[in-house]
Amino acid sequence: MKSLTKYLASGALALALSAGAATAATISIASLADTTAMLGSLSATSVVLPSGVTSSNLKKVSNSIGGQFRSPFEALGVGNYESIEYFTVGSPVPNNINPATLTFGKDQTSFSMLWGSIDTWNVLQFFNNNVLTFTATGNVNVNPATQIDAYFVSIGSILFDKVVFTSNTAAFEVSNIQTTPVPVPAAGLLLIGALGGLAFLRRRRTV
Repeated sequence: MKSLTKYLASGALALALSAGAATAATISIASLADTTAMLGSLSATSVVLPSGVTSSNLKKVSNSIGGQFRSPFEALGVGNYESIEYFTVGSPVPNNINPATLTFGKDQTSFSMLWGSIDTWNVLQFFNNNVLTFTATGNVNVNPATQIDAYFVSIGSILFDKVVFTSNTAAFEVSNIQTTPVPVPAAGLLLIGALGGLAFLRRRRTV
């Protein structure tokens, strides 16, 4: 049933794209002032991942260590940043395997996160059915006002079921990862309900 749900949802999005919706991924970066204004909610949910996702090699840390990683909450001037957890990926942190991945049970259409110290060696790749669909490179196509601050970055108009984080120099610091799943169209819900009803009737007849 999960595979049928994913197929129906993916088909609906593909139809929408072929009907004239934007096919290129869009990137928006909240201003430093807007990102700072979100701090109350961001610090409370910093390492809460979307439901239905499996993570690999995303390491939770807190505070900052020179030459290794810097807390995005320190960059935003949070007074108690030392105790707020976030994720880090990449060398030279001991035992911090690179890259890290997020794998979703169903297709997603948007992705957002708090991105600390956006650097050129921070690379974010999106895959759908193991096919690369989009790459976001820090300070290249994700270009903030300054590299030393942290920004809330949103990427939309994209279809993916896996995200890969890579950093080949210093750490890739992120938190507050959020995604939007592809909605199942009304027709798909009716079909799923009908299939479920048929399965129920079949079981009753065999009892």
